[in-house]
Amino acid sequence: MCGQRPFDIVCYETSEGDKPVLRWIKEDLSVRQRRALGYAIYRLLQRYGVSVCDTEFGRQLGGGLFEFRLRVKARRDGESALLRVFCNAAGDRITRSRSCAAA
Repeated sequence: MCGQRPFDIVCYETSEGDKPVLRWIKEDLSVRQRRALGYAIYRLLQRYGVSVCDTEFGRQLGGGLFEFRLRVKARRDGESALLRVFCNAAGDRITRSRSCAAA
């Protein structure tokens, strides 16, 4: 399975066509946070799926819902945040539904 990503990552979409997670990523996160989260989703969530809950990057919440967590540590600019994306998995598909950031 070298190089393959076993999970497809999709964003929850409302009946009006809004994708709250994408809106949050584009409107509320800094460039550095967006890049870090995108890379982590690609390298970790897409590869390991719900198994990230066995690491510091995930936590089971019950009812099929789990949290993908990424801590972005401060650099010179003092920017530090915990990025949290709430997901559920069905087969080889993971849906990102909600998200938040905490300093």
